[in-house]
Formats: sequence, structure tokens, C-alpha cells
Amino acid sequence: MKKKLIVGLLCLCLAGSAVACKKGSDSKTPDTQQGVNINNANVELGEYKGVEVTMLSTEVTEEEVQKALESFVTGIKLEITDRKDVQTGDITNIDYAGKIDGEAFNGGTAQGTDLTIGSNQFIPGFEEQLIGHTVGETFDINVTFPKDYKEEGTTGSEVNGKDAVFTITVNALKRNATMDDLTDEFIAKYTESTGKSNSIEEWKTAKKQELETQKEEQAELKFKSDAIQAVIDNSEFKDDLSDQIKTIETNMKNYYQSIASAWGLEFPTFLSLFMGMTEEQFNTEIANSSEFYVKQEIIGSKIIKEENLVLSDEEYTTGLAQLANEAQAETPEAYETENGKEIIQQQLLLNKAYQVIFDNAVKK
Repeated sequence: MKKKLIVGLLCLCLAGSAVACKKGSDSKTPDTQQGVNINNANVELGEYKGVEVTMLSTEVTEEEVQKALESFVTGIKLEITDRKDVQTGDITNIDYAGKIDGEAFNGGTAQGTDLTIGSNQFIPGFEEQLIGHTVGETFDINVTFPKDYKEEGTTGSEVNGKDAVFTITVNALKRNATMDDLTDEFIAKYTESTGKSNSIEEWKTAKKQELETQKEEQAELKFKSDAIQAVIDNSEFKDDLSDQIKTIETNMKNYYQSIASAWGLEFPTFLSLFMGMTEEQFNTEIANSSEFYVKQEIIGSKIIKEENLVLSDEEYTTGLAQLANEAQAETPEAYETENGKEIIQQQLLLNKAYQVIFDNAVKK
């Protein structure tokens, strides 16, 4: 999970979306980013045909399928019907409305929220006061926000250290399903909206195919990345590429920060939840990825010259349509207008250069 999003972005660049990776740079021309011109970079191109690449295994084991089944089952929430009182460990579905000094505050009201009692997901004292209340009951609880609930000056910090009253309604009690709940009927019921399976064995067969496809895609992406890295390692770069690398690094950081912002998450929280890394680890990965990106373009440019690669009208039309589709542009023409024909042509030529590496690589 750690490198998934970063590698994913780089692979998009390899596939032909590098134009998007460059947005925000000072130049619209692909070979005139801040720093060295990639077409004239001083590099001694190493062997790019016949590089050896160790392939990832795409085998899916029964253990992996079983683990996926267990994860699916335990992710299902079942309603508790044999009692109505809230107990530690229950998943309570609640509505709540908070007030401070009689006034509602931002983020203090929600409906239909699932809260596991004892998870410490909410502020101290909140969950404990739900214990013993019953489904259908509405009641008030009193809590005090921690003094360091939010960093001063950020959204939500205005409630730091303040007393609040929450009006709670318990809508339902739930629990996570266990493997004891697993039957063919269970599978049929809880897969109705996501590609229905009518039995456990049918689900396992479909899941195995899904996992195989995922592994094949991962193996192909890693193959391409490793093949290009092998050519980079074979080559000698004689220019100072720090300015170019810094430009890409900044653009990539802005990309991920914009995602975090769009989801309303603090950046460190976003990194922890979705990328499984700290900000320090992220910065290291971004720096390494940016260096890879810049050097891959340089070797791609050199291979274009070495192989005398050209782009036919048909290749341009087909490639433009593919790029527009990947970018979810309204039309190929709109994508071309937004990014510029010259940039798109250069990217498609680079893709042809990378394909020379891929076609001639030795898979082990």
C-alpha cells in the first residue's frame, strides 16, 4: 500500500498522461522544463535492448482467496435483534447534535453514524455515556473537548477545551459478521449490489479471477518500471538535473495535497490512511520518483533519436484518443486544445521509445 498511489501516478505517466504531471510548470513545452533540455541532455545512453527483468508472480493461492473471503465477511455489519441495550463492542448507529453554550457548532451534527463503542473514535467520555441506553431512545450527554483537540488556527480548533452537550438518538445496534454467519444465502444477500454470487464457491471463483487480474496488472506495471530503471542504471547522466527534479517533485506534492484537501483531510492524515506512510517517508518517495521520472524522459528522448522514431498520422490520432479517454476529456479535440499538439506528439513519441525497451526486455 505504501507506494501504491505514487507508483500509480508514475505509471500513468508511462502510459501517456505525463502531460498532466507537468501542469503547473512554467513551460508548456515538454522538453523545456526548468533546468536541462531533455532533447539536448548530456547523457551517455547505456544498453536499452535486452535488459533483464525479474517478473512478479501472478499466482493466486487458496490462502489468499480465503483471506479475502474472511475480510469480506467480517466487513459486513449485521443488526443485533436479540437485545436493545448498548454494550461495549457494539456498533451503534446514532444521530447526534452537539451544542456549546446552546449554539450548534461546525461538525457537531450528523445522522446515521456508525460508532463502535470502545473504539475511542470520538472524544473522551462520549462513547462511555451511550452504554446502557436503548434503541429508539433519545437523550443528552455532557462532554468536554480536549484542549488540544485540533491544532490552533485550524478548522475545529474553536471547540478546544470547551464543554458541549450532545443530543443522541440510538437508531440501531450492529455487529461485524463472523465466519460462523457464512452461508450461500449470506453470500447471495450481501453481493446483490456488487456482482452477485449465489454461493461461497462461486464467490471464491470470481475473487480468484479478480486477484489474478490485479496481480497481472501489478506485474506489468512493475515490469515496465524495472525495465526503464535498468536502462537508467546502464546510462551515465552528466548534467545537473536538480532543477528539473525539483519541479516535478513540487508538482507531484501539489497533486497529492490537492487530493487531501478535496477530501477535507489534513495531509499527514491522508498519507497515513491512504498511503500508509509518514510525511517524511512520502517526501523521500516523491524525491526518488521525481528523479526516476526526469531520467526516464531523458533516456526516452535519446532512444527516439537512436531509433529514428517518428509518429504517423494514424498513430497520433489513435494515441490522442487514448490519452483523452484516460484523462476523461470530453473529446480528443478538447484534450488536444487543452494540452497542445506539440506536447502530445512528444509524449506519444516517448511512449514509442519506452515500448522499444519493453519489447526487447528479457523477462525472468
